[in-house]
Amino acid sequence: MFYKKIFEILKRAVSHLPKVTGDIAIYGLGGSLMQVVGLVTIPIITRILSSTEVGTLDVVNATTNFIHILLALHLVTGLMRFFYEVSENSKQDRKKMVSSVFWFTLMFSIVIVGFVALFSQKISTMLFSSGIYSNAIILATASIPFAAIKEIFASALRMQRKPVKYLIINLLHAIISFGLILIFILRFNQGINGYFTAQIISGIFVTIISAWYCRDLLGFTFSKKWFADIASYSLPMLPGGLLNWGMMSINRILLTQYTTETQIAYYSVATKTSKVIELAVSAFIMGWLPVFLANINSKSFHLKLDKVFRYYVYATISLSAFVTLFAKEFFYILAPTEYQVGVPLVALLCLKQALTGSTYTYTVGITQTKKSYFVSISTGIGVIGTILSSLLLLPKYGIFGAAVADVIGIFIYTLLMLIFSNNLVRLELNFKPIVWSILGFLIFWIISINLSFGNLYLDFMFRLVLLVIFLIILFV
Repeated sequence: MFYKKIFEILKRAVSHLPKVTGDIAIYGLGGSLMQVVGLVTIPIITRILSSTEVGTLDVVNATTNFIHILLALHLVTGLMRFFYEVSENSKQDRKKMVSSVFWFTLMFSIVIVGFVALFSQKISTMLFSSGIYSNAIILATASIPFAAIKEIFASALRMQRKPVKYLIINLLHAIISFGLILIFILRFNQGINGYFTAQIISGIFVTIISAWYCRDLLGFTFSKKWFADIASYSLPMLPGGLLNWGMMSINRILLTQYTTETQIAYYSVATKTSKVIELAVSAFIMGWLPVFLANINSKSFHLKLDKVFRYYVYATISLSAFVTLFAKEFFYILAPTEYQVGVPLVALLCLKQALTGSTYTYTVGITQTKKSYFVSISTGIGVIGTILSSLLLLPKYGIFGAAVADVIGIFIYTLLMLIFSNNLVRLELNFKPIVWSILGFLIFWIISINLSFGNLYLDFMFRLVLLVIFLIILFV
């Protein structure tokens, strides 16, 4: 009875939202809930686990993110692309699409998890010069199949415009995951292994719920035709996905060779502070992508993308400025005082997140022509830029050099995506305000980290005035 009541309340709330705004709000909120859990648990984890353990957790997460991409093969992206290729009345075709992706992912998951379990000692030794974290790597990898399968069904709900069910499964996932993490770390004192055990249990539960919601699209069937179409679109994006992981996470792996797990923990908390931007960007992408794909062939829609691009940049840069200027306060909330070393990194990591999401506002050419290999090319060159920058900067500048290298790689990637896509389908975009807003943000960041006052009240007011001045310049 209580469940039905919540369902009805959410349904009525969604019905009062404008279509596009509602999509961005509901799908964005639902898709970001697990990231919120990651952010909320940080103050607990950093105060229960040592900084070395926090750094180790971050490296294991970065490694398993790579495995997740390899396991999922970007098939969900292909599923979303072809879901609209058939009419809403063609339920059998859609059932074949979803079922084919599901069964392949399930079988492939068994192979990947088994392979990682077999070589977990070697992976742990390669990352940490010790096999002590092999169990953590196995547990982290074992949670991936449930996340991948749940994402298949969640995407199907998005494509069918069922926001309430989509929100419910993500809400349940977030609540259960958060509760179990607290139980395993605080109550049972299981440390890193407990963190990943909680992910497995919550993943199993939510996968079952999401499969039930999509039961009309799931059957004992496998379509070679639809799977071939989906795979032919998705697989060329796999190198790009793996390379994108390289841009977003390779520095965690490289840092293990140049610094300590403690320093990586400081970098990790700076990254978690920039999660505010990542959450906003993810919310935008989750709601915007179905609208973008549904109108990809509309020329009138193309004319509106300049405004979408500018508004996106203004919004994310404004939020980045807020997070940057008050990064000290965020750090006090998220971690003990020793982590304050990472405060200067926040602006660069916020900018990295903002730039990454911007590609979803202008890549009409690549999406419309289905030339997804340009994503891989752009990402590959971006990763090369990240790695080369890292090799130059990490030995001398450590985690600060890693943040700079991240921004360099992402900038190269977004610039190439823009060039390639605009050559395929030209959009009329005004770049001048975009460039000035980013340069202005960097100037205010430099001022904020080089000027401070001993008096806490005066320092707070100075940063507040700095933020107001920046926002006035940006919008007026």
